[in-house]
Amino acid sequence: ATLACCMVCGQSLSPSPHDHHFDYIQDVDKEYDCPILLETLVDPQELPCEHLASKDALLRWLQFHGTCPTDRSPVDVSQVKPANCTIRNILDKLRVLCPHCTADTVRADLPVLLNTCEKSPVTCPNACGASPSPRSALFGHRDLCPAEVIQCTNSGCSHTSRREAMVQHVERCGWVLIQCPDACGKLVQRQVLSTHRSECPETCVACAMKFNGRSCAFAGPRRLVMEHELTCGLRPAVCPRNCGVDMCADDASQHDCIAYLAGWPPSCDMSGRRVWVSRKS
Repeated sequence: ATLACCMVCGQSLSPSPHDHHFDYIQDVDKEYDCPILLETLVDPQELPCEHLASKDALLRWLQFHGTCPTDRSPVDVSQVKPANCTIRNILDKLRVLCPHCTADTVRADLPVLLNTCEKSPVTCPNACGASPSPRSALFGHRDLCPAEVIQCTNSGCSHTSRREAMVQHVERCGWVLIQCPDACGKLVQRQVLSTHRSECPETCVACAMKFNGRSCAFAGPRRLVMEHELTCGLRPAVCPRNCGVDMCADDASQHDCIAYLAGWPPSCDMSGRRVWVSRKS
């Protein structure tokens, strides 16, 4: 598996993240070598006996030995102090190579170079689990990264989620434009589709006319049903003589109007109910 890289020296973090390794482009005097790591000092510390050692390596050494790694004289951690500025400046100005490209810089500025080097391996900031890749490929990776947090692209929707979950969101997003399933040709937002279909002239509906337990069987696009209802045989009809009998258009032609047969105008019987007076009485 690809190892993560140290942002101080640029080397793989193996076996310890504290032991930095630099590729120097010049020979370094051995007097600046750490007696523990046998490499050029990093963050040099001075002991009471004036010997020097790299900080992280020295602290681990004192934890187990409690002596100077050079002359073995007893040393306590509290006696250790940073090396003087002269030594630090000499070490910081040593020129080193970037471990990922051909650029070089002073050792103190290597972390800055590593943060901009296009070939420096970096991990995805979304913690998606992908192996480290060159920084130049990071933008391409993030365009496809399943863990990248993105915003719904539908106009008006402010929902954000990981890319891998956005597919499920889009399938039910109320702001997505979809075509009316009734082929009217309009694009409407999913959240108002039901309202649109309640008015769409192409939505298939049934004739609403009913009379005396009978229902009209005509069905079709709303625009045709609206035209049909104007002439539907089950539409409500009124006797022209106002006899008060409920009827539909189909029954009007067969209606035996009691107003015509019984006479006109009506009168009341003894109970006060409205009755028709016979023409023969």
